[in-house]
Amino acid sequence: MVGVKKHSGATDSNRMQSKMKAALSKMLGVADPGRKVRFSSKIVSTSKDPQVKDHPNEDLVVNIVYRVDLAYPLTSYVFASEPKRLGILWLKANARMPIERPLLN
Repeated sequence: MVGVKKHSGATDSNRMQSKMKAALSKMLGVADPGRKVRFSSKIVSTSKDPQVKDHPNEDLVVNIVYRVDLAYPLTSYVFASEPKRLGILWLKANARMPIERPLLN
């Protein structure tokens, strides 16, 4: 995933956030997931490239929490997240993706 607008430029976090939200809406098939999905992302610096001066390596860490309403009485209590009486299961997923930065000057 390319996270810069120009070669050797700084990583644009707004660009990365909008790309991930667009991918999420394609996966779910709705333009605005609303109250069923919580989405957050942040850019984490991992290391400096020893071969190229001033070229940091970065990862995009994405966290998604998806709400699943459980319908059947016994299974809704057994599989539900706390508080169990609500019958809601929160599925949580974390993904770490490298951000590509072209080296051309």
